[in-house]
Amino acid sequence: MLLSAMSVAMFTYLDNIAKDLTELRNEVNRSNYTVAHEKLTDLKREVLYNGALIVFLLILERSTKGVAGFLTTQLPQNA
Repeated sequence: MLLSAMSVAMFTYLDNIAKDLTELRNEVNRSNYTVAHEKLTDLKREVLYNGALIVFLLILERSTKGVAGFLTTQLPQNA
């Protein structure tokens, strides 16, 4: 959960940088602005994918533990 929270914080930080960059678009070279904007967009997308992967892995881990716990208590033990 901590990693998910950090992903949200990182996304917010990158979004604020993108907004600040938008204010500078008339003051810098157009090609540099375009490259920087594309890289920030790619980085924000990667942060979102990583956050979704963390949530998916957490759900997978919990469901695997639940199934393992169910199977160990419900299956007959051979002695």
